Amino acid sequence: MSVPRVTVGMSQRLPIEERDQRNVLVVAAIMAVVIALTLNEPAQVRVVVGAMMGVFSGLVYLVVTLVLRRFIDAY
Repeated sequence: MSVPRVTVGMSQRLPIEERDQRNVLVVAAIMAVVIALTLNEPAQVRVVVGAMMGVFSGLVYLVVTLVLRRFIDAY
């Protein structure tokens, strides 16, 4: 007897609203473009570093948003 698996997406596990998902993408895209344009390196390096910093910035934004939502009632 097999038990059906239920897949749960990230937005169902974490209290993330649709606007927060959009904002994470906006922050990541803006940071990636800014970093890629300001580096004085070859194009390949700029694209890779810009993408990495965009992902990192998006994750930091997401963590800060989740922490604020979790503890905002305490203040």
